[in-house]
Amino acid sequence: MSWEKIKKMMPRHGEWFPTQNKLFAHYDVQVAAATGEDAGAMMCMAWDYLNKKGTCVKGYGFYATPALFFLALDERAASERNGYELMRQDSPVNLYLDVEWVGEPDTAHEVVGKICERVLHKVNHKRATEAQEALCCVVSCSTRAYDERWKNSYHMTWPGIVFCNNHDGGMKLFAESLGLPADLAKKIDLAVRAVRVRVCARVCICSYARVFVCVHAFIRVCVCVCVCLRVCVCVCVCVCLTTPGACACARRCTPRTGACAPSAPAK
Repeated sequence: MSWEKIKKMMPRHGEWFPTQNKLFAHYDVQVAAATGEDAGAMMCMAWDYLNKKGTCVKGYGFYATPALFFLALDERAASERNGYELMRQDSPVNLYLDVEWVGEPDTAHEVVGKICERVLHKVNHKRATEAQEALCCVVSCSTRAYDERWKNSYHMTWPGIVFCNNHDGGMKLFAESLGLPADLAKKIDLAVRAVRVRVCARVCICSYARVFVCVHAFIRVCVCVCVCLRVCVCVCVCVCLTTPGACACARRCTPRTGACAPSAPAK
């Protein structure tokens, strides 16, 4: 399949490339030519698709703003959203953790609750009261059947906790300093550089419907449940660590910029 044909399969409103190096070269040119805050909004993306052999491979895209990328997502069917945000070495990044393990399904989301509590305790003694009230964690979950057990899978992002980058080890040291019990700490993957975007999934694994149900759960959590169309249990959790009103439900945040776009209404 030629790259020109593959590009037609990619989401609209962006510029797509066959390799990551070509994407980064284009990104550098655009950033150098940008003025004001335009450069800070630019995003490097990856997208899953199936080649002729049925193997999952990636295309690489440039978007001028997060809003354009989320617009492209809304134009695609729920089963055709397979996007990732790529973390550049020189870009500021919000704290994000990839949490997964195989076992019984954590239907009460206890693991992410415990991690949130430790993060809250870690940062709040250095923050003003107003900042404490705004501290929020956005979590998406794609727990699914795995052989005869379950693979619990969560992506956690804190828009209010920012690192210079995610390549110098600072984020890893922060996660290790949380003092999590060994059985919890080993569930965190600290080597992720491509983070799956909210309401997206790996190709041919899972798809999300635009249906959100809000309930209140542990530590004053606001939970947005995305009903899955296939065999997975998919949940998008907006964890408000202090007050439920501190963060809006049914919103999607990018790990690098923290930029949010409201979910489109169900159609």
